[in-house]
Amino acid sequence: MKLLIVAGTIIVPVLMLVLQWTSITIKRIMDGLVIVCAFITAITIAFVVQQSISSDTVFTTDVHKVFHNKVFLLASSYLGLYGLYRMLLGLLREYRKGD
Repeated sequence: MKLLIVAGTIIVPVLMLVLQWTSITIKRIMDGLVIVCAFITAITIAFVVQQSISSDTVFTTDVHKVFHNKVFLLASSYLGLYGLYRMLLGLLREYRKGD
């Protein structure tokens, strides 16, 4: 499983980089999806924190139950992969400029 995580973390952002060069539609879908995922992640975190505060379990590990939420995990994973993709894109653009 660890190998799959490491391989996916390397391969998916590179694949996203290649895909965004092949189609402007795919690029726009990826860009729109990251906005949706950011909202989902933020709202999910806000709900869990609010529930933790309401139930007076702030100083316990109750807030970590957010990691059992599959929607949160999916959305935040895409945010991480998209962030890596954007860093690769920025790096390649800098190298193309020729500093």
